[in-house]
Amino acid sequence: MAQTSEQMKRFWKAAKIKIDKHQCAPISSLMTHEVISLPRDGKLHEALRIFREHRLRHLVVVDEQQQICGVFTKRDLLSVEGAGLNRPIMSVANEEVYRADQSTCIRKVAEMMLDHKIGCVPITQSSAGKESLVGIVTESDFVRAFAMSTRCSCGALVEEQ
Repeated sequence: MAQTSEQMKRFWKAAKIKIDKHQCAPISSLMTHEVISLPRDGKLHEALRIFREHRLRHLVVVDEQQQICGVFTKRDLLSVEGAGLNRPIMSVANEEVYRADQSTCIRKVAEMMLDHKIGCVPITQSSAGKESLVGIVTESDFVRAFAMSTRCSCGALVEEQ
């Protein structure tokens, strides 16, 4: 679920204070906490339904223990030919997944996304030697955060004091 405008304003107010003091703002404060995922045995047609129903562009594919197995994007749908929507999601999903711990600095995650030209990063939490999915951050989250924090003389993007 997308974060509300009020949540983003609170986030950026706190983040600006940290940045002014040269401290990191953790990615957990920007990420979407409620991740819609698909089980690794899911089918492509299920992914398409989720994309349409929830207006998403990225799906994290997980196993029974919520371990990340892959990422499937709307762009990946372009590689699916004809009536291939009954195929397993893992036949198309990218298994090389860049991820970040929830305490990772926002700037490091942004750099990772730019360097690797990726549109999302699953956010994890480590416990007992295992990583579990706790959130996701997308390009849209960064754009939304920027828009909520930018002063603009045209009046379109004005931060409330």
